[in-house]
Amino acid sequence: TSRLLQQLWLAGCFPRRAARPPSEQAYRRACSKVPVALVEKALEQSHLQSRSDTDRRYEGLRVLLIDGTKFIVRRNEATIGAYGLGSGSTGDVHYPQVHVGAFLDLVTGTFADANFEHGRTPERQMLLDQAAGNSEPTLYVSDAGYNGMAFVYLLRQTGQELLMELKMGKLAEHFQNYPQHKHLAGEEMQVRLIRTRGTSKLRSRVLLTTLLDED
Repeated sequence: TSRLLQQLWLAGCFPRRAARPPSEQAYRRACSKVPVALVEKALEQSHLQSRSDTDRRYEGLRVLLIDGTKFIVRRNEATIGAYGLGSGSTGDVHYPQVHVGAFLDLVTGTFADANFEHGRTPERQMLLDQAAGNSEPTLYVSDAGYNGMAFVYLLRQTGQELLMELKMGKLAEHFQNYPQHKHLAGEEMQVRLIRTRGTSKLRSRVLLTTLLDED
């Protein structure tokens, strides 16, 4: 949240009556009154202002870090109609949820994109949609939440690259989230697995990447 506040502040989205960005508490209260389209436009403008053709790239690839979050919105007829009811049991804890997928540019430190969806849109679909519409060669770095070889295969079909921690379920579960793509079962795809060195504070991990160049 602090990074987002700073980015919006630098983009001129807040009145300059104060010498620093608003507090997170004030920002959260204000967010309930700001149209999503305005936030998306501010993020886009600040990213475009920060990036340039001379930005460092990894083997010609721009690097985007992807992660998602959920937050609740006020419960009324309009928000329930737009977003449905989120997770929870019953009664007052059952609030509409908005799901956000954010794409942070590793070089500029700004958000290259942010996808605000209703709570039923999975992060993996947000990433696939963003990659499909991205014309710039990009390496997406994600956490282990995007598991399954079906997802890796579909991401690779967009022409983009992926680096993530390996987290594989049972083979039969790989197409559970993509029933429309079950016909792809049996397709072959080559990936690279990398085991990181463990330390006294970090355990060894296995990473999966679609980058296959020997260098």
